[in-house]
Amino acid sequence: MRIRTHLVALLAFAAIASCGGGYSTSPTNNNNNNNNNNNGTKTASATVYNNFYSPDTLTVAVGTVVTWNWASNGTVHTVTFDDGPTSDQIGSGSFSRTFSAAGTFPYHCIIHGTVMSGLVIVQ
Repeated sequence: MRIRTHLVALLAFAAIASCGGGYSTSPTNNNNNNNNNNNGTKTASATVYNNFYSPDTLTVAVGTVVTWNWASNGTVHTVTFDDGPTSDQIGSGSFSRTFSAAGTFPYHCIIHGTVMSGLVIVQ
């Protein structure tokens, strides 16, 4: 029985360690993060860190392309929207989505759930 208890504790520690040692939160940023690239397309970006998105809230205009860039040192995360679109499970790279309609679009990491979540507000 003692070996089983140690095994359970070891597995729990391994699960926590694989997620970057817990979770962090970032402050909500309601600032408009819109930019225009050279061809007139509106763009905005967020960064995927170990267990949080920064900023975790973006307010953008209709037609904006939002890009999430991974800076999680190889730790695998996703950008998964409640309305369907999702990134791959990746530890580096980027994921983009164009927002063609106004609304509120919550998202989260499918691996970490609502502990790691964000929101895109399209006006």
